[in-house]
Amino acid sequence: KIGEELAFKLAFRVAYLLASTNEEQMKIFKDMKNFYSARSNIVHGSELKKKDFETINRIEDLVDYVRRCLNAFINIVRQDPKLLKEFYEDMDVKLIDETERKKIQELAGIQAMVN
Repeated sequence: KIGEELAFKLAFRVAYLLASTNEEQMKIFKDMKNFYSARSNIVHGSELKKKDFETINRIEDLVDYVRRCLNAFINIVRQDPKLLKEFYEDMDVKLIDETERKKIQELAGIQAMVN
């Protein structure tokens, strides 16, 4: 399904961009998948489950992830607008490679936000 693929991509990218540990990656990944699922159920008029309500009650976490992502992209663009284009090219491969991910996080000022 397209929705599942989008949920996975979003969760993967946010988790790998923002997290500095494996545990944090797993937490953010699961959170983002749950937020996407709840959003999807709301938008498409599906019946909300207990898990959706629990997720909605944690909206502050989603706001924090969005704020941190926006801050990261703004920091990258402030340094050099061309860097953002480079980041988007092969983004997933760069986020999997720990050395590349650390470089991106440093450019984005993420280490200071999570540590």
